[in-house]
Amino acid sequence: QSRCLDTFSVNGGRQCLQWGGRAIHSSSGGLGTELGSGFVLGQFTLKTGIPATTPTSALTINDVARYTQSFGNANYNVSQWLTALFVQDNFRLNNKITINAGLRWEHEGGVREEHNRLIVGFNQTAASPIAGQVPGLDLKGAVQSAGVNGAPKSVGDYNSNKWGPRGGIACQEGSKRAVR
Repeated sequence: QSRCLDTFSVNGGRQCLQWGGRAIHSSSGGLGTELGSGFVLGQFTLKTGIPATTPTSALTINDVARYTQSFGNANYNVSQWLTALFVQDNFRLNNKITINAGLRWEHEGGVREEHNRLIVGFNQTAASPIAGQVPGLDLKGAVQSAGVNGAPKSVGDYNSNKWGPRGGIACQEGSKRAVR
């Protein structure tokens, strides 16, 4: 993860104006074996009562509760950007009361995979890829791959306009205590 952030301030009398921002880039990747070799080679989960020492050649479909396997290139590299900007004004009303108000904007970019190998949606009206294998039925529905046929390159439908107001009051009570 890499990040860049900074805050600037201008003080004038009883007022302090602050503004700044941050940008964070997160990335992660691997070989597809992080969850065990079964992800790449295939993994059986046997039904209760079937000994784990049973040779694979002796198993039938009735002995297996679940089988999982990945296909294709298991190497991956996903990344995401998080950015934010803010402005805040602190105004000292008197020696004991400070009022602050501000506004923050945030953008959370979608998760992307380096080679566009993510599924980013499901098109219910597209022809099904197995439609030709089932004559007589008009099968609809297909996954949308990142960056293909106008599909987005990132997973999610992120709102770029996340605005957050901020407001507060701080009151000093005595020389050692403040209430916010």
